[in-house]
Amino acid sequence: MSFRWRNLRVAGGVAMAVAWLLTAGAAVAQPEPTIIPDWPEDAPRAPRPFVPLANQPNPDVPLPQDALLVPTLENIMANREDMQVALVAVDLGQDNDNPYWQMSQTALTVFLNKLATLKQQPVPEDAIWPQLPKPDPRYNGLLVLLQTKEGRRFVPFRVFMGQLGLGPSSPLAKDPGRGLEYWLFGTARVRRDQLIGANVLPVYTFAQCKVLGQRVIETTPRQCLLANNNLLLETSEPPTLASAQMTTFADCLRGGTGLIYTFPRRCVAAGGRVFTEPPQIYDSTKPLPQDAPVRKPNAKRLLPNPVSPTVVTPTTLQPLVPVSPSAPVSPAAPPPPLAKMGEGLLQTIPSAPTWRQLGGSR
Repeated sequence: MSFRWRNLRVAGGVAMAVAWLLTAGAAVAQPEPTIIPDWPEDAPRAPRPFVPLANQPNPDVPLPQDALLVPTLENIMANREDMQVALVAVDLGQDNDNPYWQMSQTALTVFLNKLATLKQQPVPEDAIWPQLPKPDPRYNGLLVLLQTKEGRRFVPFRVFMGQLGLGPSSPLAKDPGRGLEYWLFGTARVRRDQLIGANVLPVYTFAQCKVLGQRVIETTPRQCLLANNNLLLETSEPPTLASAQMTTFADCLRGGTGLIYTFPRRCVAAGGRVFTEPPQIYDSTKPLPQDAPVRKPNAKRLLPNPVSPTVVTPTTLQPLVPVSPSAPVSPAAPPPPLAKMGEGLLQTIPSAPTWRQLGGSR
């Protein structure tokens, strides 16, 4: 064995000896584990303090910081700066399938301002809508859920039939003219949800149609178009119970305020509702009604037949109305026959020159 391999074996043995000594020293230095004996079953125990059942914590009851807040106007205004989310649900009796939407931050700010300045004086509409039938019997108002930045939620309150509250027995405030209820439908950002308001609420003024988010036509005066093609004209005349109960053009014609002589005719009721006259077919064997848009002809005239000038066709025409009693207007003379009209027309047209007259030659 060479000198080199002999030195390597000696060095390896020294390293193994040093490692064994370090391991043995560490094992001796470690303390022994402490063994805790089991508590005997028959050993005396300290008595537990008695806690009444009513004072014991219930896992089903939320902690005070997680409990729902009572939706009074004072509590809502106290948490006004921390309000972050507002959900609006339409109560149609469908539980979890009821349509709902979330207000935008701008709409939430406007809603809180409306609650702070909510008027309690009645308006003319308060004497009208209680006597009108409900367009949709399933509709039971709107539910509003508010939530703060910390996650604190208010108990949902209902906006329905001119009141805000948790129910008929606990009203929070009044909603004059159901203005807030109409406005909440206008906060929907989907056309489908906006159309729900026009179907479940009675709409009989231009302001109600506009606040529901329906289409406004910029005419003079302005018009608001509903989904069922009904128009509401912007007018300063307040609605009445009779105008709100009108359903047809004939009802408006008997008690309306204005008649627009277009074709077809239109009638404007108090509040701005516009009714269009439907097409009518009159029986020729019976006399025309007094409100018919045409009058019975009482004058006759003979007009030439455009197909054959020698054949005349009897036609009934309206007599001309004189401009003034001193200057009556006589009926115009019948037009000349088509043949004479053609001769005069040919005489006025010069004949075209020939090629030779123009100086041409072969």
